[in-house]
Amino acid sequence: MIKQKLWLLIIVAIFAIHIPLYIGAFKDRFQKKSCLLPDGGRVQGEIFNGLIEGKGVISWPNGSKYEGEFKNGLFWGFGKFISGTGGIYEGGFENGFRSGHGKYIYANGDVYEGDFNRNEFNGNGFFRWKLGGYYSGQYKDGLMNGYGEFDGMNGYKYIGYYKNGLCDGQGKSIIANGDTLECNFSHGMAEGYGKYIYWSGAKYVGQIKNGQPDGQGIWYMPSGEEYNVLFEKGKLISKMAKKHLPISQIPDTVNHYHYEIKAR
Repeated sequence: MIKQKLWLLIIVAIFAIHIPLYIGAFKDRFQKKSCLLPDGGRVQGEIFNGLIEGKGVISWPNGSKYEGEFKNGLFWGFGKFISGTGGIYEGGFENGFRSGHGKYIYANGDVYEGDFNRNEFNGNGFFRWKLGGYYSGQYKDGLMNGYGEFDGMNGYKYIGYYKNGLCDGQGKSIIANGDTLECNFSHGMAEGYGKYIYWSGAKYVGQIKNGQPDGQGIWYMPSGEEYNVLFEKGKLISKMAKKHLPISQIPDTVNHYHYEIKAR
């Protein structure tokens, strides 16, 4: 009996010595503290196994700052990043990249709000230029891709499909004076069979190349007369009234339409 009590006292003594050591070890693995990074940045937050976890803040000497959620030492979750050059992003992060829904305000005042993937615009988004105009639609890898609507500050509008930042596919463009062009677009240019509707009410339906009438078509007057016409690079080559009516109202040259919209 005496020996059993003696062994029990020894075991209790051992645990009494080591339990504070274990508690201290866990405190070192997970605790709030501030430290410096090799690039000069200062971390304030919860450190777990040498990596920041949960919510924290990193500030850099150049004025950049991140405040938000971390995982495995990376921006992960919701956060706000302020660039030393003036740009501000607030939204989702994943694996250190802007991902999910977010809003980016450029230093020059331009604003994008929408979907991100690995720092690029990807998905649906809305971009507004500070000087005027906006684009609302689909993006892929930072460029307008898919269906969208562009409204320029000069009165020009385009509604239709894009590819690699340019009008590409079926679309409709409207210029400031009210003229409308409906056609297929390729690499930013109207190509194929299309329709011009002029503010005056006149209409051209026929072949279009490089953004202008080129080939055979029909010219419709507001009064209802119709004319067979032939254009070459926007210049009228021949014209014939379907019912031998006066043709003096058909212009000799049609304005060249060339629309090329660069995405950011």
